[in-house]
Amino acid sequence: MFTHLGKFEILRSLGSGAMGEVFLARDPAIGREVAVKTILASTTAGQGAKDRFAREAKAAGALNHPGIVTIHEFGEDQGVLYLAMEFVEGDDLQDLLAARALSKADLLEILAQVSEALAYAHRKGVLHRDVKPSNIRVTREGGRLQAKLMDFGIARISESTLTSTGLLMGTVAYMAPEYVKTGTADPRGDLFAVGVMLYEGLSGHLPFAGDTTATILYRLVHEAPKPLPPSALAGASPALRGVLDRALAKDPERRYPDGDAFAGSLRAAKDPAWSGDGLATTVMARPAVEAPARRGAFLKVAAVLVALGGGAFAWRHWQKPAPAPALAAPAPAAPAPVEVQTSASAPVPVASSPAQAPPQQPASVLPPATQPAPKPAEPVLKKEPAPEAPPVDTAQDVEPISSDAPADPAALASTAAAAAKEIDQDPAQAHRDLLPLIQAHPENPHLRALNLVALAKSGDGSGFISAWDAALAAGVKPGAMWLTPRFNALVRGQKQDPTLPTEALERLQQAYGGQKKPQRRGARQNN
Repeated sequence: MFTHLGKFEILRSLGSGAMGEVFLARDPAIGREVAVKTILASTTAGQGAKDRFAREAKAAGALNHPGIVTIHEFGEDQGVLYLAMEFVEGDDLQDLLAARALSKADLLEILAQVSEALAYAHRKGVLHRDVKPSNIRVTREGGRLQAKLMDFGIARISESTLTSTGLLMGTVAYMAPEYVKTGTADPRGDLFAVGVMLYEGLSGHLPFAGDTTATILYRLVHEAPKPLPPSALAGASPALRGVLDRALAKDPERRYPDGDAFAGSLRAAKDPAWSGDGLATTVMARPAVEAPARRGAFLKVAAVLVALGGGAFAWRHWQKPAPAPALAAPAPAAPAPVEVQTSASAPVPVASSPAQAPPQQPASVLPPATQPAPKPAEPVLKKEPAPEAPPVDTAQDVEPISSDAPADPAALASTAAAAAKEIDQDPAQAHRDLLPLIQAHPENPHLRALNLVALAKSGDGSGFISAWDAALAAGVKPGAMWLTPRFNALVRGQKQDPTLPTEALERLQQAYGGQKKPQRRGARQNN
């Protein structure tokens, strides 16, 4: 244990977290007690990461709001980075939720204060990105509750060039669906986490839970939480259900526009007579519809890729469809389809509801000339012939790319090939180059595999773990990533000479197995 960090005298440990240990300390110049948080060396590998923390600590330190813990100083001493911040006595919201120690009115007031604090930070250009109950301190003075949001240590400053876009950070159960899919954070993701805490406080459990990280991430993206029973809303406005649905909408455009608006609804819901003032109550995603729709689009894309000449690679990545049924009679006339844009140039017509959708024919591997002609009543995916893809160089991992109906498969393959070649010279830049492709084609196993190689070679172990979990959440199979030679070589190399963190090695062991779990050189098992 440290006796001093910078000018601060360490008194005792307050606990430890994902980023490091927290100490109670004293500023000898004025006798003020502060909380000093050390940041693990594994979190700050490289000068770039240190610069990022310094930049973000400075921005968070400029925040001045009663609902945000004040940061006093950021520094480095004895080989560790530290943050000195306001020491707040009281309880973590996590402990209060676990003990079911809050009335509904108190819960709504606390979350309203958190939403207002986030609204202030967002106006200043600061995102938190790790909003969760353990980062909220609650005090009670004179019968009045005061919530304080802390730990902006991993916040992303808008327009900052020091933060790597796409790096998944934070606690998975409170992540927004769009953040899981793209790795790009915005203010609505912070507010989604407040919605998760609202559900947790009302029900006693998380809305998106599971035995593995991949399960939680999948449910965040694709499933709606179980509806709350009426007893969970007792003592509050029935319109609170609509507030919760809006806060947890999968589409960020359907959530509250800012923290102040969310706070207003939370406070209004304390009154059982509040009607909701026209609040939309049907914005929750419908999981029973979403999964079949995704699979139908999945098979259509596979058929298009086969027709374009890229089917050999795509077919071995997709699940083989069931045998083709006998051709059905033409479907009855249906209402006009709704166009869903899947690429810059190829809108896909789909029916407006499952009941109106015509029967889907499974993807075929026949050449285009022998495909049965489409029925007039069925919507047809129209696409111009794509230019012939460049020759495949398997030594450079540039096999044809499988993706969601790319507008230009040859251009996508060329861009991925350039990133693959850059991995050996500048893996961090290769990672940045791959992120836009992954955001556009999240289910592409080849892009995901190359990104994992880039992160491993750049020494970003935490980024590797987050990228792995995000790939599984997007539906990418480990076996599909294994087909990328460069990733295959990385996994085999880690078994012989591991350099990734233990948590990353455990994921690889679980996915591929075959050998005794490797032990990282010179690393403790709990890193």
